[in-house]
Amino acid sequence: MTELREFDEPASYSERVGERVHQVMWRQKRKQGEVATLLDMAQATLSRKIRGTRPWEVGELAAIAEVLGVPITDLLPSQENPRPDDPDGDSGAPSRARTEDLRIIRSASWGELAEAS
Repeated sequence: MTELREFDEPASYSERVGERVHQVMWRQKRKQGEVATLLDMAQATLSRKIRGTRPWEVGELAAIAEVLGVPITDLLPSQENPRPDDPDGDSGAPSRARTEDLRIIRSASWGELAEAS
């Protein structure tokens, strides 16, 4: 079962970097397997890094920035610019939490959704 975290609970730095990487990959329609292959990394390892359960190394961030064709600073969280390419904080890409919500909704039947309300 997936552990859910409250939205106001602060995320770790690795989680925030993973969120940024996820958003850039989502906008570019890049799959984890494809990016992992280009990084010479197992897909499961990249997935753990994106979820924030494994820390990012500087060399890995430089490599993934190059693969994605973005400056490394676009992958680093900051309070001034919470989403890459959008000073207003809305990249258009759903967060990992929102993506998971969408998967749950798609997989649930309408009856299950009505019962949950």
